This record gives sequence, C-alpha cells and structure tokens, in this order.
Amino acid sequence: GSIPVIVARSGWSKQGGYEIYLMDSAYGTDLWDHVKEAGDPYEIRPGTPNYIERLESGLLSYGADTDAESNPFELGLDRFIDLEQSVDFIGKQALSRIRDQGVSRLFKGVFLDGPKLTTINEERWLITHRGRVVGYVSAAAFSPRLESNIAVGMIATDVVQSGESFEVKCEDCVRSGIAVDLPLL
Repeated sequence: GSIPVIVARSGWSKQGGYEIYLMDSAYGTDLWDHVKEAGDPYEIRPGTPNYIERLESGLLSYGADTDAESNPFELGLDRFIDLEQSVDFIGKQALSRIRDQGVSRLFKGVFLDGPKLTTINEERWLITHRGRVVGYVSAAAFSPRLESNIAVGMIATDVVQSGESFEVKCEDCVRSGIAVDLPLL
C-alpha cells in the first residue's frame, strides 16, 4: 500500500537533503522500515539538524537569527527581490525605501577568539564596539572543520564595513570577534 507523505528538498544543512513529513502516524513504523531498506545500499539513514553545519553554511533560523523586524537587505537575501518588475506587490514600496536608504545592520558570520566553545549559546550575546552596543550573536559553536569558534549575528553596518574587531559578551566571558561573509565554508 501507499504511505501518505510529503517530501521536501529542504533541511537545516548545506548537504541538500530531503525531509519526509508523515501525514498519518499510523504508518510510522512502515515508513521507517521502507526508507531504511531502500537506503541501506546507499548508506542513506535518518539524520537530525546539524547546528554547526547550519552556522558554517549561514542558514537562517527564524526566531533565533531573524524576526519580524528583519528585512531581506539585512539578511543578504536581496538577490531574490525584483523591485524593478512592473507587478506591484505588498511591501514593494517599503522594500524600495529600504534599498534606497540602505540598512543599518547586516547578518554576518563571525570568527570568535579564545578557547574552544564547549556549548552552544541559549541566548543572544551582545556585541559591543568602542563601548556601544552594535548587535548580537544569535548562534555560536566551535567548528572542527574550520578549527575555530564561529557564530552568526546581526551587526551594525558601519562596524562590518570598518573591518575592525568587536567584543562579544558570552555567558561567562568576553571574546573578540570579526565579521566575515557567509557562508563560512
């Protein structure tokens, strides 16, 4: 018989995986068995979100990295907006205004100094530069592939453009950070 599912080419990694959404929990065991059997020859197996890979890839997490106040220009997603098209749409005027005025903050990758981070941050960490709060780190971890502490966060445009380091107030310390383009890998 058939199993009611929705398959989406999405996921929280840069691996280009698929997600399978089961529409009727009564078929859970059957779905598991079918996917395992079909995937065994190809070493396909279930996975979970990979926090570190998400950071390395610069994949956004709504609620953690962004919120209702964020806009595509801050997030580096402006390449997906065509404000020159003749078709009008909700938000077109507001987005045109933001484009014309520029943004005051940018979502960037961050390299953090200091010893290896051994946990992930549960709260946003404040970023300061010359005594002024200029943003936040929304997610941070140690990357074994990059052999560095990495993070993502929203940072004042002038600080990003200056190329200067800044301070990140972690849970138990202050670390120096530098903004970099995403993805990190």
